[in-house]
Amino acid sequence: MKILDRLPITGERTSLRFGDRYITVRSNQILVWMSVHMAGVLEPEQSIPKFPALLDTGNNFGFSIQDRHLREWAGLDPALLESLGHVKIDGQVVTRRQAKVWVYPNIPGRQEIANGKPPSWLKMAKGIAVYSPNAVIPGPRLPLLGLPALLSNDLDWWLDPERRHITVQTRNWRRRLIRLLCRL
Repeated sequence: MKILDRLPITGERTSLRFGDRYITVRSNQILVWMSVHMAGVLEPEQSIPKFPALLDTGNNFGFSIQDRHLREWAGLDPALLESLGHVKIDGQVVTRRQAKVWVYPNIPGRQEIANGKPPSWLKMAKGIAVYSPNAVIPGPRLPLLGLPALLSNDLDWWLDPERRHITVQTRNWRRRLIRLLCRL
């Protein structure tokens, strides 16, 4: 199943509106739509807040978010999420919290959420990194979905540099074929 289908990579700096907020998406960034909820929730409710994040394959933690983004964008008090200890990111100690994380499929070739398609749950065995409001470095400008989230969920992904888009999907028969072709 395709989760992200030819999701465009931003070519130039743009402003994006979601709700009553505006964010800036910079050139060469990959915007995805996410939801975060308490760990015991099995399915996201229809009304669960969806917010933008960046797919950052250079990020070595599964999902990172500022305390204020979790409160204001996801509608969650970080204190309600069980603490799983800490992780050091860029020399800073950040709290890991247990949470359910979903990524929403896009309309093929566009950044918008594909309505009617269910989101995909991403297992976060190490939890999510929540930057404290008192942190010296406040955390990422936008929430980050890192490469470990793709790897630990056994997702295939590929980049088309000519068309400037990325596709992410669950494992299927193509994986064996691609691996076979890569060996040639």
